[in-house]
Amino acid sequence: MFAGKPLTKEKAERLTRWYFYAGFVGLPWLWAVNALYFRRFQKDSDEIARYVLLSTRCAVVGFALLLLWIIIAQTSLSPTSDLWVIRPPSGTDGAWQTGFFADAVYQNT
Repeated sequence: MFAGKPLTKEKAERLTRWYFYAGFVGLPWLWAVNALYFRRFQKDSDEIARYVLLSTRCAVVGFALLLLWIIIAQTSLSPTSDLWVIRPPSGTDGAWQTGFFADAVYQNT
């Protein structure tokens, strides 16, 4: 990632800021990377420390919301919901579907 040139204070400040704002694009793992990688540089700059702290908070909240969404989707969506790409088994036969077009195959049986 930093091959070629050493990491300077200015470059580290620019990268922490970039990773923090890129996390809002829907990439919360960038907040985690930002918090974990740049935490050792916190004492060098107040700006780095600020973005590391904000990234840590946003990563925790982002992953908690993602986990909550997965739990809600897995427990409350009915097997016949159109939100499923591959629907989970339903009915008494318990047939398991595999493949992208499993829904069409399942309805024909």
